[in-house]
Amino acid sequence: MVLSDSAELMEAVAKKRFLRKAPFLESCDAKGLPIVTGFGVEDLRRVSLGHWERLGGPAAYCHLAGSQGICRRPGGGNSAGEEPETVAPSL
Repeated sequence: MVLSDSAELMEAVAKKRFLRKAPFLESCDAKGLPIVTGFGVEDLRRVSLGHWERLGGPAAYCHLAGSQGICRRPGGGNSAGEEPETVAPSL
């Protein structure tokens, strides 16, 4: 392998790594959890939700510029009939 081939390979790997989503966002995709992006959410009650097995109910991941967290539709309840709360992200 010549030095130029090595540099091209390193550049390709760096580009692939740069274009990749954050690992937590990839995890959300794999679990079927919708991801809300942007600078804000006009109405959280209108956010499309998916089922998140770990929480046992509907959820979406808010990945907003400068802030992030898990949100669940208010009044949606969970399997025990309790009011849902905002949950910090974790795997």
